Amino acid sequence: MKSLALVIAILLSLCPKALAQAVEEKKHNHDTYMEASILHAEGKLEGAKHNINCLAIDLETYFNGSHAGLSGWSVGYRKDDLRYSDFGHALNFKLFRTIPLVAFDLKASVGVELGVPSLKFEKTHFAYDKKGKLVTYRNVFLERNLDIPWVGTKNDGAIYPFFEVGAVKRHKFFLTQVGVRGNVLKFGVDKYDLANGYYEPSGRRIIVPYGFVGVGISLR
Repeated sequence: MKSLALVIAILLSLCPKALAQAVEEKKHNHDTYMEASILHAEGKLEGAKHNINCLAIDLETYFNGSHAGLSGWSVGYRKDDLRYSDFGHALNFKLFRTIPLVAFDLKASVGVELGVPSLKFEKTHFAYDKKGKLVTYRNVFLERNLDIPWVGTKNDGAIYPFFEVGAVKRHKFFLTQVGVRGNVLKFGVDKYDLANGYYEPSGRRIIVPYGFVGVGISLR
């Protein structure tokens, strides 16, 4: 995942220099920002590729100091796979902590997200023999564990935790931030062997990484 690797490389290159010049905690005023972000995820799940572009809107509140070890909270909405309106919708809530450095603040967040996931995670991988005959196939899918009223069939949604690590710069009337996000998702894998006539279901949790960049405007 080239874009995610680039974000990680930038953060790693900046952090040692900034940590060496760490300063006392900055005194920010209580402030709320409306932030727009672009996210991107790509990779493989059981050999099946996915490539997802997302847009997000967050209402992010920063405390004027630390409260119970926290620096703020946010609520937001994310849209995955912009070509389709029937799925790829998610609401989220997160708590975060910032560590002030010279040029920017390090920011760590944890949260929970729920919604109707993108179908980009639904993949089927086929395997053929030398004669072109289908012998096995694997169906990879994100497990749904949430029933959203009036939307699709029963348990058509999903709820899952996530975490973020990044760098944020708060200016007088706006902020900028860049980082990586990890969605902790549970996937099912159904394996079918047509030649031997057996079916093997399985499942496991996978951290799906996203790279993101955002810009926010103060609402105070």
